[in-house]
Amino acid sequence: MPEVEVKKGKRKVLKPLFTLACVSVLAYLIAERQRPSQCIPARDVRERLLIRNEDGLSGLGSIFSALISDFIKEEGKIRLLESLFLTLAIEPVEERDNAVTITFSDGYCVIEPGVSPSFDIKITCDYETLLMLAKVGWGIDALRFLLRDEGKILAEKLRKGELKVQGALFHPVSLLRFAKFLSPVENT
Repeated sequence: MPEVEVKKGKRKVLKPLFTLACVSVLAYLIAERQRPSQCIPARDVRERLLIRNEDGLSGLGSIFSALISDFIKEEGKIRLLESLFLTLAIEPVEERDNAVTITFSDGYCVIEPGVSPSFDIKITCDYETLLMLAKVGWGIDALRFLLRDEGKILAEKLRKGELKVQGALFHPVSLLRFAKFLSPVENT
């Protein structure tokens, strides 16, 4: 009898690990299938940022457009941009029509109004929280931020549901690369 109990104990441990491994492999394969094919490299930095429906772009989209166009003038940011494959949707709760989708792929960035139905990560929050997220930074700076009062407020908003981040568990590496891309230039 004790031998049977040991086998059951091993099964209780191995079954969830095997299931987790299978789900991880499946998520990886799905992500690889969704990865776009290689594009022709841009000759000019200005060609790396594309804006769809510029007339319909909200103030939030214009801010991201200006911010990203400044960032991609730096060589370190271009290297990060080339390694970033992510479709990020940002939806402010105050004005949902000001939502914007930013797609990073093969060294290009496409900004378009609205929430794309094929987003990888979607952030839903108010403008104040969005400004806090912009201050988080990268690496050790992010840890320092989370230990300060603003970081604790941000964690509390996440806990209460005032800040929603969908898809972050399936795209953690892309999310970290995006955070590094948005961090100040000297940290690249």
